[in-house]
Amino acid sequence: MDVKIYGRCGNQCPENVDCREFIGKRYYFFLSFENSLCTDYTTEKFFSVLEHPIVPIVYGRTDYSTFIPSSGFINVNKFSNFTALAQYLKKVRYDKEKYLSYFSWKKDYVWGVSQLFTPICDVCLRLHLDSTPNVIDDMDAWWNANTCQAPKLWR
Repeated sequence: MDVKIYGRCGNQCPENVDCREFIGKRYYFFLSFENSLCTDYTTEKFFSVLEHPIVPIVYGRTDYSTFIPSSGFINVNKFSNFTALAQYLKKVRYDKEKYLSYFSWKKDYVWGVSQLFTPICDVCLRLHLDSTPNVIDDMDAWWNANTCQAPKLWR
């Protein structure tokens, strides 16, 4: 599978162009991999592509479905190896209906609202997506727990 890399370690986006928008108009998927595989850490790379017509492929310990429905992203952890992931991506890429299904959740959400409302919108989004109460019984243990793990090695 052909993978293009943009940023410090790869190709540069044209000057005076929003890089995520540039990528969203040219590619079907965006690798939103975490730098640290820690519970409750979510990379900005995940959020920054949601407003563009591109499917995020995620890799991390975050429960991404607390932010958007699981039908809106592809989780690497659901695949046994990169070959299986690549085969699935090719299948989705050439099945227009399946590819577009990754965007169906967006019809129920509003994007591009003024930055003033963003924190309020985030609270509303979380309230609608997860009705499970979150209680921390031991704040010290929760705060100091090592919630990071080493990346999974694939062959």
